[in-house]
Amino acid sequence: IGWHILVEKLTSDGCFVMQVGKQEDLFIKGSYSLLGATSPVQLINLLKKADVLVTTDNFVMHAAHLAQTRTVAVWGPTSHEVYGYPEQRHFQAPLDHCPDKDKCLGPAFSQNYATPCPLQQEQCMNKIPVDEIYFAVKDIV
Repeated sequence: IGWHILVEKLTSDGCFVMQVGKQEDLFIKGSYSLLGATSPVQLINLLKKADVLVTTDNFVMHAAHLAQTRTVAVWGPTSHEVYGYPEQRHFQAPLDHCPDKDKCLGPAFSQNYATPCPLQQEQCMNKIPVDEIYFAVKDIV
């Protein structure tokens, strides 16, 4: 998704946007970066204080469930019905355009989890409109 566009919309509304993740993750302009700066325990404690989390299907999404943080989760080829949580708001990416949809991710293809999508900007998650995610966040806060 257009993370930078989402951050720009939220910060222009007065929201404080913080980014967590690994040190080598791409910085999202306009966010307060804690990339590489939190342990799992620190992250869960931080999530307990957050109003809402926007994330993909990853450790942070599962940590938000544990911390009982309201979450907007963005999904690519993995199913929110299998791996997500009912209290979270889910956006499932359309896969109909993807030639690799049956071999991208899933139980039989876990080795692809950290592999960048070969479709790059045309990847499925970029097909989810940023405004839909933005309005879901605004509906929560």
